[in-house]
Amino acid sequence: MPSARSNDPAALAHDLNNLLLAIVNASEAAEAGLSGPLTEQNAALARSGLQTVVLAAQQAATLARAIMDAPAAAAPAAEKDGAAAQEAAPAAEAAPPALQAKPVDLPAFLATHRNLFAALVGKRALFELDPVSDPPPPHGLADPSTLSRVVGNFIKNAAEALAEHGGTRIRVRVVARQWGGRVPGDLGPAPEGFVGTTPPPTAGRDGVAIEVVDDGPGVPPDVAPTVFSRARTTKATGHGIGLSEAPAMAYAMGGCVSYRPAEPHGSVFAVWMPAAKEAPVAEKPAEPPKPAAPAPRPGAPRAAEPGAAILLVDDDPGILQAAAILFRVMGFQPLTATSLEDAVTAFNANAARIRAAVLDANVGDGTSAPLLDAIKGSVPTLPCIIASGYSEQKTATVFAGHRYDAFLGKPYTRSELAGILARFSLVR
Repeated sequence: MPSARSNDPAALAHDLNNLLLAIVNASEAAEAGLSGPLTEQNAALARSGLQTVVLAAQQAATLARAIMDAPAAAAPAAEKDGAAAQEAAPAAEAAPPALQAKPVDLPAFLATHRNLFAALVGKRALFELDPVSDPPPPHGLADPSTLSRVVGNFIKNAAEALAEHGGTRIRVRVVARQWGGRVPGDLGPAPEGFVGTTPPPTAGRDGVAIEVVDDGPGVPPDVAPTVFSRARTTKATGHGIGLSEAPAMAYAMGGCVSYRPAEPHGSVFAVWMPAAKEAPVAEKPAEPPKPAAPAPRPGAPRAAEPGAAILLVDDDPGILQAAAILFRVMGFQPLTATSLEDAVTAFNANAARIRAAVLDANVGDGTSAPLLDAIKGSVPTLPCIIASGYSEQKTATVFAGHRYDAFLGKPYTRSELAGILARFSLVR
C-alpha cells in the first residue's frame, strides 16, 4: 500500500516549500498591518498574519521531522502511470488504512486553516471559503495533518495554474456525498464525470469531501485520466509532485481523491473521506512525557522572582536570539551559550540563580550529553530540557543513559514552552 504520509523526500520537501511560501506571504501581511497607522483593521491583519506563521511553522516542523526520521523509501506506487495505477488501486483496497483517522469537524478545520490556505494563494487569485451549509455536512473521518497537506497541495496547484493560464478565483467548500457503490478510479459508473484514483476501502456508505474549485481553463481532456500520475503537470515550471502524492495520503485515511471539470469552466479537485458516525471529541491536553528524571521540586521559584535565569545552549545564534526574547517575555533572564565550553562557564558563574537549562540536542560536532551530565552532577534537581528538531523518540535514543527532565520539539511556541516549565512550577 502507498505510504501513509508519502514520506518520499521530494514530496515532503515540496510540501515544506508550500508552508514556507505561506510563512513568507503571512509575514508580509503582518508587516503591512504594522507599517501603517495602528488602526483596528491593521492590527487584525497583523494578528492574522502572525497566527498563520505559527500554524505554518508547526506544520513545517512536522514535515521536517518526517524528512529527518524517515529511512530511505522505495519508489512510491504513485509513480505508476495511467491504466497501471487504476489496476493497482482495487488490489490495495484490501489493505487497512495506515492512519488512525478520527472524526473531524470539516467546516471548523477549514476555518482554522483559512489564513494558511489563503497565504498559499497569495495575490495570484481571490480565495474564499463557501458558507457552511444548513444543515451542515457530516463530520469526516480523517487525519488533520494529512488532510491539510492534501488540501494545501490542491490549493497551491490551482493558484499556480491560474497564474499561468488565467482565472481569478479559488473556492474551497465542504460537501456531503453518498459513496455511489464504487467511486472515482474504479471501472464502475463514475458519478458526475469524476476521474480519480484509489477507491475508498468501504463503498456504499455516506461520504464527505473538501472540494477546491477554480475558474481557470481546467485540465485538458487528454491529461485528466492521468492527472494524479507522478510528474504529470500542465504548468511550465511544475513537477506534478503535489498531485501525485495526494492519492496515497487520502487512501491512508480511508478515502480517495478525484478531479472533474467545473461548470462552465475550471477544475474541481476533491479529497473524499467516510462520514464519521460520531462527532469529534474535544482533545484533552497531551500527557507530558515521563522521562527517567526526578519529580518537580515543590515550591520552586516562579518566573517573577527577580534575577531568575534560564541557561540556553544552541550553536545557532539566530535560534538563541529568538529563544532569549521568548524567555524575557516570560520574565526570565536568559543566559546564552553557543558552545559547551561557554555553557559550562555561564553555569558555574550563575548556578545559584539558574532555574532551568534548555539544551539543544546537538551542539557543535556532537551532542549536549556531556554538558547535561555535568549539570546534573553539580545540581541533580535542576530541570534540564532537551530541545531538538528530531522526533522525541529519536532524541531519547541518542540520550539513552543520560538523565534529562523533558523534551521540547523545535520549533516550539510560547504555550508549549510554558507547559514544560509549569511542570517544574517555574511559571504560573
